[in-house]
Amino acid sequence: MDISEILEKPEGKQHDFKEEFPDGKKLARTVISFANQGGGYICFGVKDEPREITGFDESQDLIDLEEQISSHIYDLVTPTPDFEIATQYLENHEKHILLVEVFPGRQKPYHIKDKSVEEGTYIRVGSENRLADEQTIEELKRQARGESFDEIPVGTKSIDDLSEKLFEDFVAKRKEVRDVNEVEYSEVQLKQLDLVTESAGATHPTIGGFLLFNEEPEEEFPQVIVRCARFKGLTMEETIDEDEKGGPLIKLPDEVMKFFKKNVNRGSKIEGTYREEAYEYPKLAIREAVINAICHRDYSIQGSEVKFAIFDDRIELSSPGGLPGRLSVDVLGSGVSEIRNPVIARVFHQMGLIEKYGSGFQKIFDGIEVRGLPDPELLDTGSFFKIAFRLKEPIEEKLKELDLDEDQEKLIQYIQEKGNISTSRGADLIGKTDETARKKIRLSKIIMLFMNIFHLAASSQFYSFTIVLFPRLFNRFTPVVFDILQ
Repeated sequence: MDISEILEKPEGKQHDFKEEFPDGKKLARTVISFANQGGGYICFGVKDEPREITGFDESQDLIDLEEQISSHIYDLVTPTPDFEIATQYLENHEKHILLVEVFPGRQKPYHIKDKSVEEGTYIRVGSENRLADEQTIEELKRQARGESFDEIPVGTKSIDDLSEKLFEDFVAKRKEVRDVNEVEYSEVQLKQLDLVTESAGATHPTIGGFLLFNEEPEEEFPQVIVRCARFKGLTMEETIDEDEKGGPLIKLPDEVMKFFKKNVNRGSKIEGTYREEAYEYPKLAIREAVINAICHRDYSIQGSEVKFAIFDDRIELSSPGGLPGRLSVDVLGSGVSEIRNPVIARVFHQMGLIEKYGSGFQKIFDGIEVRGLPDPELLDTGSFFKIAFRLKEPIEEKLKELDLDEDQEKLIQYIQEKGNISTSRGADLIGKTDETARKKIRLSKIIMLFMNIFHLAASSQFYSFTIVLFPRLFNRFTPVVFDILQ
């Protein structure tokens, strides 16, 4: 990567900026975190916030500084990771900086030399180095063995715990989508797909095979469940609908999409001679995000499920486990991919749930752009990954276009969160008389009605009307109503 590109990156999963040479243990923790994951760059002589090139002038012994860095890594980190140190001269700043590139390790877990693996193993979470928990350490050990969690045999189960009917459905779908010849259900075919494996002289399903082709995998692996909820308003205080979606992974995306269709506004639009349902969110983009969450979540994390939450103004989808390897939110949609669950991903790909590796987020971004909605919000905390879809015109954004006083904003916010407000509660909230509160509450409800109509129209055949004309009507007539009620 070019140095100018590195300097433009925010501090995060693969980039760390140091104005001065840090304590040796701090440097070691950063090196360990990068080596345990997708590698990274440490830039010395660069202040992070605000970004500033402080650098080193020629009077300083850069060679000595390089030797200090090397010594700290060799003395404090085990096993010794692969790294390179380079001096970079930035002409525009007339300063030298030091760049340490740490490569993804093959002998994980890396840890502090004078501590145990449990006490000295670190991973990168955002821009911080955090002590790895037991589950993460086990995952690092599997990576060192070249083994994924979904390839591990389920020793308590046999080939009889897989559904022949589900496998036949998969084979038929694969024929339809990929034009692959249909095959009969057999141990040979299951082994070719890594759905079963030999262990201790017996044949057992792999975790991936069990999650995909057992009728009730949540009985053995409760983390397979997707928790779905429709909340009233913008918070989680009141639930309108909720469901736990389980069952074989090959059917799970469709089950979650049933909840989506049930709980979002929809209208219809005319395509040629046909009338097609159009939801307020692009269905294909949501489906792609659901498939991504189910296929790529970290199933080794127990007690944590994929969560699908619908609010009045957004949909949030979170899945356990941060982005794997070198993946970071700024490269999603660029075609770069890393597969956490190869058994599951292979079956999903052959079924057509995954079109091609690395294309999922581009399809999400394209679907959102076509509908004119805001870009999805992406968050990788290391312990989970979340994507949030927002409607084009959140109520808060439209309210900014109106000259509302502080009292009116308080009332609208309260109604958004609680669903309604009494005159006496409104009077207490804004510190005005009941009569004044009654007028302002009435106006608040009219504004909310306008916005509900707007959201409904945005998902219907009146989409062009919504985009062009409706905002003008809203801006013209709402202030008039405001003046009348004053």
